[in-house]
Amino acid sequence: MRQTLYLTTMFAAALLGSGVANAAETLYASDYTGGSITLGSAYTYDKLVVDTPLTLGNYLDLYNGATLAFSKENGADAICSIFTAESRGASPTVFFNNTGDVYNFTFDAGAQAIVAASAGTPITLISDLNEDCGGFSFYYGGSPSMTTLTLNGVGYNQTVEMGGVQFTYVGPQEDTYTFQEGEIGFTGYYQGSHALKLVANGKPTPEPTTGTLSLLALAGLCARRRK
Repeated sequence: MRQTLYLTTMFAAALLGSGVANAAETLYASDYTGGSITLGSAYTYDKLVVDTPLTLGNYLDLYNGATLAFSKENGADAICSIFTAESRGASPTVFFNNTGDVYNFTFDAGAQAIVAASAGTPITLISDLNEDCGGFSFYYGGSPSMTTLTLNGVGYNQTVEMGGVQFTYVGPQEDTYTFQEGEIGFTGYYQGSHALKLVANGKPTPEPTTGTLSLLALAGLCARRRK
């Protein structure tokens, strides 16, 4: 009995040491009651679902594996955004931490439809309203180019489908970048930025295949029947 208890204790300790025991949890913006939010695969929450506009009472810390999931819930007319209104003194309010971290941005079906129909109009996802602070911060020697930002699980220069439209995901770009037809990506992903935006330059909607040809075929059939 003692040996069994000892082995169980050792196994539990090993899990804690490996980080496996840190249960992945999801926080919904509609359940947010204030304070700071820390996201990452080894932290309290690994996903924040923005199902309603969220105004942070403090700061947002993002670590490796953090997922920001944007959801068109409750009949919202647009994709819900995160607003950061306060800061710790003169510090930024949104922290991207550690070189090599991966941050995941996902969108549900309703949000994807809005993105696909945005026609190149930037959609603000995170807005830092405190212009006196330093904007977004990349800690520990990190920079935007040293981290990875996935879009619905898709990496840079790969194909992602949003609202039934296929885009090439070009990743984070400078604010001055001109998105080509069929491209989607982020702007404002740099040190000191105050707004992270998603831009989708959709491809033209193809003409229905059952158009003029079908009408011509019908006219021909009617002509044959009259003979």
